[in-house]
Amino acid sequence: RINQQINKEMRMRAGAENLFRATTNNKVKETVALELSFVNSNLQLLKEELEELNSNMEVYQTDSEAINVPMIPLGLKETKEVDFTGPVQDF
Repeated sequence: RINQQINKEMRMRAGAENLFRATTNNKVKETVALELSFVNSNLQLLKEELEELNSNMEVYQTDSEAINVPMIPLGLKETKEVDFTGPVQDF
């Protein structure tokens, strides 16, 4: 949702910048400049909101929910080749 709003504001800013460069009417330039400042402030707020959401992400797994199995590193010579053709032939 926030990414969609950011994309919308970016398109609005690009359009306003194009209009600002293309117009020769000072009244239109003033209006577009005001709109650009409004769009830029909206973009800043949306980006801050997105950063806040990203920083609040937590891991939903705790140590008590899963049994920890120690991982033992093995060399290639210590492993056996496994034939997966049977289990995956339906796919």
